[in-house]
Amino acid sequence: MDEMSNPESVENYLEFLKNSIAQGSNNVFTMNSRSATDFNNVIHNLDFSNYVDSADYHYFISRILFLSHLPHFSYFCAYQCIENYLKGFIKFHSATPPQSHDLNYLLSICKNLDKDPNSFINGDHIETILIIYQAFYETPRYPAGKKFPGKGSFIFPFDIFILDYFVFKMKELLPIPQKQRSILEHNHYLLDLCMRKSPMIYNLFLINNMNYQ
Repeated sequence: MDEMSNPESVENYLEFLKNSIAQGSNNVFTMNSRSATDFNNVIHNLDFSNYVDSADYHYFISRILFLSHLPHFSYFCAYQCIENYLKGFIKFHSATPPQSHDLNYLLSICKNLDKDPNSFINGDHIETILIIYQAFYETPRYPAGKKFPGKGSFIFPFDIFILDYFVFKMKELLPIPQKQRSILEHNHYLLDLCMRKSPMIYNLFLINNMNYQ
């Protein structure tokens, strides 16, 4: 990486990438788009486990950021984790998740689908968890937003255990198919390189994590 530590080297690399784009090479991501109909069809056909995969990836990022003392974006990733788990729960119950990011709205749908009045979904703890994280959907991404956190503080490291608990309870409700790759089996498809190339970062995710006791 040392050879890329000066502006001229990066400029040469950008010229290489510019030529790659012109030639249609696949070493640069390009933007594709779906029509509203196609997008709705994709959402309709997704399996609940696709949402769990996304949720677990954000869970991983949230935990290592928090334990690295980067809590604001950790909380944003926690928000994404919770949103995807709630949408996965909706999909698990054969309903199509709405195109909404509102955690309280998503939880209300989950409550209507869950017939067990004593379940985690219908309990008080999940509502408290949503209150803790819902203020951080916009804040870490922009210098100003319409909604932002008021008074409050992060308690290190205890606050990350709340997200651990949320994931622990959701995994009790959403059993991943036996042969499918899972973060619990250390073979999540987006974390393989991190596990092999950056074991210190990966192991940070495991420290005092109730999901791996």
